[in-house]
Amino acid sequence: MWVAALCLAAALQAGQSGSAPAETVDLSAPLKPGEKSIAEVIEAESDPKDQAELDLPRAVIVPDGEVRLGCWVLFDASTSVNPLGGKLEYEWRQVTGPPLPVPEGLLKEPKLWLFLSRPGQFRFAVRVRNEKGWSLPRETKFPVRHGRPFLTESEGSKLAGAGERVELPGEGWRQVSGPHVELRDEEGLTCFRPARAGQYIFEAPRAGDIPERRGAYVPPGRDGLLGDRRPVARLPKELAGHANQPLLLNGSLSFDPDGAEETQALVARWTTPEKQRGVELEKLPGLKARFKAPRPGNYSVALVVSDGRLESEPPETVLIRIAAPSPQGAASARVTDEGSDYGRDDIRYRKISLGLWGNLDRAVQMFPSRCGAALRIDPLFALPEKFAQIPLEFEVLDGALLHLLDWTARQTGARYRCEGERSFWLTTPLAWAKTEKLESAAVLADALHAQADGSDLMALVTPCFQQILDARPGTSLAFEPARQEIQGVLPASACSRLKELCAALREPEGQGLPPDEPPGPAELRLQRLLAGKSITIQKTQCRLVDALRELAQAGGVAVAFSPLPLREGAGGGPYLSVNISDAPLRDAARTLVALGGFDGCSVEPPGGLWFYRGARPYPSGQLLWDEALVRAYDLARLLPRISPISGEAIAYAVRKRVYPESWKEAGAGVFYHALTKKLLVLHGPAAQRRVLEFLNDLAERGDWALGPAE
Repeated sequence: MWVAALCLAAALQAGQSGSAPAETVDLSAPLKPGEKSIAEVIEAESDPKDQAELDLPRAVIVPDGEVRLGCWVLFDASTSVNPLGGKLEYEWRQVTGPPLPVPEGLLKEPKLWLFLSRPGQFRFAVRVRNEKGWSLPRETKFPVRHGRPFLTESEGSKLAGAGERVELPGEGWRQVSGPHVELRDEEGLTCFRPARAGQYIFEAPRAGDIPERRGAYVPPGRDGLLGDRRPVARLPKELAGHANQPLLLNGSLSFDPDGAEETQALVARWTTPEKQRGVELEKLPGLKARFKAPRPGNYSVALVVSDGRLESEPPETVLIRIAAPSPQGAASARVTDEGSDYGRDDIRYRKISLGLWGNLDRAVQMFPSRCGAALRIDPLFALPEKFAQIPLEFEVLDGALLHLLDWTARQTGARYRCEGERSFWLTTPLAWAKTEKLESAAVLADALHAQADGSDLMALVTPCFQQILDARPGTSLAFEPARQEIQGVLPASACSRLKELCAALREPEGQGLPPDEPPGPAELRLQRLLAGKSITIQKTQCRLVDALRELAQAGGVAVAFSPLPLREGAGGGPYLSVNISDAPLRDAARTLVALGGFDGCSVEPPGGLWFYRGARPYPSGQLLWDEALVRAYDLARLLPRISPISGEAIAYAVRKRVYPESWKEAGAGVFYHALTKKLLVLHGPAAQRRVLEFLNDLAERGDWALGPAE
């Protein structure tokens, strides 16, 4: 239909113009001084009679602006005629010329903004529709000559994510198109943060009579109204491996702020500048890749993730230190490549069977041969002569190495850090803060505070870093009113966290709460095991340790417990009488909780039971600062529905209900930011998941969700 209509329009034009040949423009010739290049609208004297009789609309195009390479030009069809009155539908198409990238949604708008990034002879057509049907198309034609562009494409037309800071050079800008934004003048720049989807165009006077125009396009998000937020790529900062042995690169901690569905759909793009050095980089399913280098040295790999509309930026880079080949390294690599029943390539999910009924010295000796990984001890935590004095009591039977690491850290009061793929450090929670290189940070905090001195913002942010400030001489954190910045001297990773916290507060409002994260395969497997595995343990006067070991063997799960003295009178001390007959694994665990005087049993994927006393522990023994994530939960829609519950009350409830003891550690923090109505949470993935579950429960049940704290 479009083709036929365009042919008819061309025929009418030719007949009415006396068939004079069209003027040919020399695209290679530059414009002469004072010469202007203007788009020409191809008009017919009148539409066919039958079109008027049918009450069909008539399309009108009004160009605005000169046609120059590297400039924006507007074609306005909003004055098109509708004999019936009311609104019209619009449809633009490029007829001839090198393709100009225009998002499909903008081709349905009455005004078409084009950034002329390529030279050539162009024709664009528009048609409009009322309730009777489509009009004949109306065309505009214009030449774009070769030469130096007024602006490059990266300068004139940006692709931005919702909430990002977009800069315009100089001052005097005014917005001429797109959803309204607030423009701020900042040290010779004009800045704004778009929240809604659309094409934003800005104009500023410049020397001569041609105004400068710049634009930014924000793709639509899930609801089509708010803009899409840019995904975030995550990789370890450093990895270690051996020459000619494959090394797994795992970007599965990358995420999309718009929700779990978008995160699951992310696509990875892996690159390395080391191809000339013989590096092999193979993309694997999901957000993973396999890296192999032929010789020792330092290498780098970059990851960019895309949600189909936006890519993460800047690229996330990991430094890979490759050592000379070693037989032990080759054996460990074979172990890792074999994988496990838990569907994870990380060696921490490798299945092992190992009982550590002794001390830390035994763990250090057993790890390399039984686990395919080394356990190293930070001297700040314990010297070698002290290893034998630190007790360990648990058994992992056909379970994940992850539990062995978590529970070794938990029973010793330490944390572990991953060093490469096959080496783990047992360390203190703040050892890294005492040794990591210090850096300076200056984070823009405009519009994030109500008090002129920023004291309200600093009172919220500072507790997240207080332990680091106390542990490391020379560190500082303060607000600079003159520059509207939070300035500090902190360890390098703490500087990154500070930037993440402020970036999270700047995320667009109105997003609401994302849905709860669905359980993964390991969690589903464990749920089925708890409900479906039948357990029988019948013992008279057996030790608690023996009962727990039998539960591990009968249930096929890893079992451990808090190394604290048993309560007086709880099941008769350390010896118990156990009578469990054909009971589900879940009920058998509850029975042993009561008999052993425990306060509860923590079920920890991929397949572990931890019997604890006191508060429920955080389920990961990894250094919390390493695995902590920054999340901003938008409470703007929630708070009016649960009034008089305040955002501060929600933050307090989170600290009391979600792993209460873990909030005392560096790498954990939660506060409510009243200006943006966001609950900002810094914690590991397990805690973030429970926070989201609590907030969604609060949205569904109101104050009924505020039952007794753990």
